[in-house]
Amino acid sequence: MRCVGMLGKGGLVTRKELVSPPIPVPGAQCLRTHVFEYSIIPHSGDWIQARSYKYAKNFVAPIIAWSAKDKGGELPAQDSLIEVKPDNLVVTAIKKAEDDDSTVIRFYEVMGKPVNAQIRVRSDYGEAWLTNFNEEKIKPIEIKNGKIEIPVSAHEIVTIKLT
Repeated sequence: MRCVGMLGKGGLVTRKELVSPPIPVPGAQCLRTHVFEYSIIPHSGDWIQARSYKYAKNFVAPIIAWSAKDKGGELPAQDSLIEVKPDNLVVTAIKKAEDDDSTVIRFYEVMGKPVNAQIRVRSDYGEAWLTNFNEEKIKPIEIKNGKIEIPVSAHEIVTIKLT
């Protein structure tokens, strides 16, 4: 792997002129052994039809689960904390809020098409808020029978806070 040795260097095939005074960056050549992992996702049709973005995301960031200490009680054999549909909405985070005990969901639209998001949540959530990236509340969202529906623009990133 060869990386940059000088910032702002001119006289290159891709850039003839100087963009700044040349700045040496010693040690940036990355001359050492590197190990990479990659995944090949065979499919027919295009990446959207094959939903290959889901396989790619799972390869880069697999879901990790761990067992909590037994506190008793009954749970169904199978359940979901949160479910986001349709398929072109990709969940990037389900986490505890930074400033309180709320749950934050973040997702984005991957196919470049506006869509109505359908989010199923546990029944013990009483409020939902559309927030910015800093998890600051923008506007309330209705939770009706454990479901939230909101419009999502093409390529939009959405953050929702549940309390």
